[in-house]
Amino acid sequence: MSVLLAQFWAILRAHPWISAGFLVAALAGGANLPLWRERRVIERDHDEVRRRGQAMLVALTDRARIHGDEVLLASAEAVIDRNLISEENMEVNLGYFYRLEKLTRVQLSRIDQLGSIPPEPGTPFRTVPVSLQLYGSYRNLLAFVRELETGPRLVRVRNFRIERADVSGSEMSVTLMVEMLAKP
Repeated sequence: MSVLLAQFWAILRAHPWISAGFLVAALAGGANLPLWRERRVIERDHDEVRRRGQAMLVALTDRARIHGDEVLLASAEAVIDRNLISEENMEVNLGYFYRLEKLTRVQLSRIDQLGSIPPEPGTPFRTVPVSLQLYGSYRNLLAFVRELETGPRLVRVRNFRIERADVSGSEMSVTLMVEMLAKP
């Protein structure tokens, strides 16, 4: 090993300019190592910023559709807010069903607004259960249910039972359990 080292020193003394070039290259390589690591970090950051910029460009080019969706969503929220019920205002809530009774020509024999379950924390709405018992022809009873589903109030039919009211006639009886969407 010492022979090789002695030969290497001899070559360095014989060629001082080459030796100086090797020394400068070694020092520059050592100084470049932290810069090389920093360059890798900067490349990753640049790629992330470029990806976010491309996503933003896609969003900007799709701005008209997004704005249209916002307008549609705002109008849907307004419709929902207009058609929410108040649990305390029972006569208005049940009056809705009486109007449907007259519209569809059925006989509403029993209607009960039941107590609602407290909503979960963070839930913007609550449901108010209502029990209904109706009599009428099959066609009129189905028209009543259709009006419930397509009417302005936000109603979900939970239970539905239909049976013949009298053996000989065409009268049917329907028992419904519905939930109306209400303000908390």
